[in-house]
This record gives sequence, C-alpha cells and structure tokens, in this order.
Amino acid sequence: MSPEPITAERTYQQLKQEIVAGGRKPGIQLNLQRLADRVGTSVTPVRDAVHRMVGERLLEVHPGGGFHLPIPTPAWLHDLYSWNDQVVRQALRRPLPEEAIVTLAELKPDSDEPGKLACWASTFFSLIAVHSGNAEFVHTIANVSDRLFFARLREPTFIKAMTSEIDSILSVAKSGSASAIRHAVWEYHRRRLRRVDRIAAALTSG
Repeated sequence: MSPEPITAERTYQQLKQEIVAGGRKPGIQLNLQRLADRVGTSVTPVRDAVHRMVGERLLEVHPGGGFHLPIPTPAWLHDLYSWNDQVVRQALRRPLPEEAIVTLAELKPDSDEPGKLACWASTFFSLIAVHSGNAEFVHTIANVSDRLFFARLREPTFIKAMTSEIDSILSVAKSGSASAIRHAVWEYHRRRLRRVDRIAAALTSG
C-alpha cells in the first residue's frame, strides 16, 4: 500500500535535508529500516523517498544492493561545478530586471559560518535562475545546488576570504551588467575548479 501523501512528503523532505547537508558519509550503504525508525515511519515511505532521490542523483544504487551517497571523485565534483557555472551563465544571457538586481545586490550572508556561505551560494544562483524566466534553469540549478551543498560546506577550508569574494560578486551584481555578472560567476567557479582534488579528498575522509 502506498504511504499517505503527507507522510511520504515529510519523510522525503526530512531525509533529503540530511543527505544534502552531508549527514551521511559517501559510499556507506543506507539502512532503510534504521532510517524509518529514526523518522518514525514504516519502510515504505523511506524506500519511496530514497528512489526519488536516486532520480535526482542525490543517491545511487549500490552494486551489491541497497543505496548509498555518490562518492565525490575530483572528476565528479569538477563536472558539477562546471555544469553549475554553465547553466548560471546561460541564465544570465537575458538582462536582469531592476528588482532582480536590487535583490541580488543585497543578498549578503549574515556570518562567515560554512553553512551560511553554502546557503548564500544556493540562494544567489537560484534567484538568477528564477529571474531568467526559464523553469528548466530553476529546476536544474536547484538540483545542482542540492548535490553540491555538502561540498560547499568544505570550501572555506581551501578557499580563503570567501566573504570578500561574495562582497565583490554583490558589487558586480549591483552594477546590473549581465556580462560583468557572468564574468564574476566564472571567476567564482574557476577558484573551485582549481581545488576539486582537495575538496573531494576532504569529503571522503571526513
């Protein structure tokens, strides 16, 4: 029997939040019964949530059966950062409306805590997608942000002065020049692409 829609959605959101935030070590097989016990439900909505996250590429099917988080190799991480960069810059091909420029320019994290910085990146890129007027950009950038979130939590260890970097990006956003913002987005991603080896190693060792 299928789980009640409210239970299914609650289970999915709760487990997804944990997965996105890096609450599970990559490569470790998930125990569905233990997950169900912890969220207080049966295995069925947990299994449905896990299959849903496999479709979103947040989880993978384990070769021996079951499910696990993707193992973040440097190549895997390089592809994700590159894809995010390409989609965001494509979303900036059309001029941003004035309200978007104001919103982006004021989007400053209230601390340099890694979680705040990671949330800033997700929100900043999502807003660009929303103001592009293209629903596919919105969906794609949201999915990549989910898959990159736990890597973004490790970025401050290897990328210095991230708050200054954000200030510079916001200053460019305030100018309203789409081409200047595209260049700032490329510089942002280039710094991370140069460090994918170290970020990936930190994700698998921590």
